Amino acid sequence: MKIPLLYSFIGGLCLITASCQALNDTSDANTSTPPLTRTKPLTYLYEIQGKKTVIGVHNDEKTAAGKPSEWTDKVSRITGLQPALWSYDIGYNPAGIERRKHLVAEAQKHWEQGMLINIMMHVCPPTTVEPCSWKGEETSLLSDLSEQQWQDLLTSGGNLNDIWKARLDDMSSYLKPLQAKGIQVLLRPFHEMNQTLFWWSLKGKPEYTAGLYRLTHDYLVNDKKLTNLTFQWNVQDFATLETDLEAYDPGGEYWDILSFDNYNSDGTGFSQKKYDLLVAKAAGKPIALGEVKTLPTPQLLKEQPLWTFVMSWSELTFHDNTETAINALYHADNTVTLKDIPSSNSKS
Repeated sequence: MKIPLLYSFIGGLCLITASCQALNDTSDANTSTPPLTRTKPLTYLYEIQGKKTVIGVHNDEKTAAGKPSEWTDKVSRITGLQPALWSYDIGYNPAGIERRKHLVAEAQKHWEQGMLINIMMHVCPPTTVEPCSWKGEETSLLSDLSEQQWQDLLTSGGNLNDIWKARLDDMSSYLKPLQAKGIQVLLRPFHEMNQTLFWWSLKGKPEYTAGLYRLTHDYLVNDKKLTNLTFQWNVQDFATLETDLEAYDPGGEYWDILSFDNYNSDGTGFSQKKYDLLVAKAAGKPIALGEVKTLPTPQLLKEQPLWTFVMSWSELTFHDNTETAINALYHADNTVTLKDIPSSNSKS
């Protein structure tokens, strides 16, 4: 989600020996892991690379009560077409946590229709219990962990490490039923990790965020035995993008898709320079527009054809785009809506 703040990147050097030791020697964030298996949706994204772009919309906690897919449904009413990607959130506030009860049923409904399933994590810090606030408190979503807390979080056996794994246990209680139903998930943990406003990104310490990403991946895959996850690594469009793509990278074996949140934060919109940086970093893996408020035009997608999907942010889809622009994108010959995907969901 967009936070309107730019910042100056500070190189992630280890300034405290004990901190480096915790990260390099005892942290289970550095556990080796085998290469990820390509799930069917990922194979589908490889197949459409350079040809077409899947279109989808996020459904956040601002949807009306009893309408967990309100923004998806609104797009359908405007365009007469259903998106090809359905997105949801493991929420943090009372409304978001209440909506978790709909996750499995809604994901199953849209998967069986043929949609790709995207799940992201606005999740409370391990220093507090759920639910939590957006900002204004030491334990809000927008807050910082101390150096000592980061070491405790990233070190196996640490108190915060145990709390975080318990949080992942709870998250797995929603992901496991999806696995049992054969539903593959595009999982986007720690989105916009170069933003340094969310608790999972301490300014000047990108190695902490990358370590937490690895820890989370390994726990879900190796300990919880989740085999239905395709991992996205996600960054935002700051002027420091070129250095951020190196500093925050958790390691190529930990992500399948490089997704990019474009809110015109650096004032250059959908610039070719940013696109080229992402294409180079992905080195053949799919790239995607993980969040946008202003939709790309069909012409832009022809000029930048390697975007495999674009997901607009919830209500901003309708606030920042005219119905004419929405229709133009959904009816373009180089975009994918639900009608273009077999209902059997046999993407291979």
